[in-house]
Amino acid sequence: MDQGDDDDGPTANADYSVRVAATIGAFTCDEWNGFAATARGDKANGYNPLVSFGFLSALEDSGCAVRRTGWQGHH
Repeated sequence: MDQGDDDDGPTANADYSVRVAATIGAFTCDEWNGFAATARGDKANGYNPLVSFGFLSALEDSGCAVRRTGWQGHH
């Protein structure tokens, strides 16, 4: 993917930080749903239950989406 020149564009001097969490439990429900734009009634982004905290945490807590079943969370 072409990102353009390193010193060009409106984000040329922006500082970014990326943190990867191995489990959805590293976030609170409100934090995750704010990041993922999963608020019900959000007409601009719509509601996608498949990226909601409730759905993802249920998969991890039940043992369905864990490393031994072939899943490795990177949230």
